[in-house]
Amino acid sequence: MVPMPLISLPHRALISVTGPDAEHLLEGLVTSALPAEGEATGSALLTPQGKILFTFLLSRTASLADGGFLLECDTAEQAPLMQRLTLYKLRAKVEIAPFAGAVLVGGEEGLRDLRHDSLPRRTHAESGGQAAEGDSASYQAQRIEAGVLEGPGEAISAQDFPHDVGLDLTGAVSFSKGCFVGQEVVSRVKHRGTARRRPVRIEGANVEAGAPVVSGEREIGTVRLAKGGKGLAVLRIDQIGEAVSVGGEPATLALPPYATYALGAES
Repeated sequence: MVPMPLISLPHRALISVTGPDAEHLLEGLVTSALPAEGEATGSALLTPQGKILFTFLLSRTASLADGGFLLECDTAEQAPLMQRLTLYKLRAKVEIAPFAGAVLVGGEEGLRDLRHDSLPRRTHAESGGQAAEGDSASYQAQRIEAGVLEGPGEAISAQDFPHDVGLDLTGAVSFSKGCFVGQEVVSRVKHRGTARRRPVRIEGANVEAGAPVVSGEREIGTVRLAKGGKGLAVLRIDQIGEAVSVGGEPATLALPPYATYALGAES
């Protein structure tokens, strides 16, 4: 497979978390296991009630002081995410700071994105260090096919839990690590099998981000990411009937490749 040309993602920003206590601090806060060097894992910070506050990609790098970590998030969330992490820092020996770098996807080198094997490699380059050649639309299309949502508006709404946006099935939630904020609620949903809202691929003439998805006469969810009539929606899978539409036009549904759930039934 020919690798995708490098694509710049200017809407993504970086935060460095460094210091002797950086690993211990993150281990007790974020939903994922901490990655090995050369890997980028999806992760999140939750409320104590288990709802998503922030989603991000987490990577480890030896080039930072004390072998620190980089958090990649949406630019609009960089400052509030830093503030939230600082609240939990207390007296820990940790430095939390913006990291001046560009986020690129594609090419043959870079971090392996653990959310799905089909996603391109990721590079956190010094600003101006590498040129980007491609169009971000191709990256959006790859995420739609992989079933991967990221950032506010896609993977975060006022009521989202990790299961709603597939974080539990894309490596962004560890059920074997020690405690993290909101873990009790997330574990309960998994073990009781009560997740009813799930990511679903959708295709149709009126599929656009933010559009309601209707089954019969009942609204069952919203399109979160869309490009060229294809998209990802978060839907009540237990309420999916035979006739699904968006904007009055028929739409077809398909499961993302990682799905362990079925359409029209609880996971």
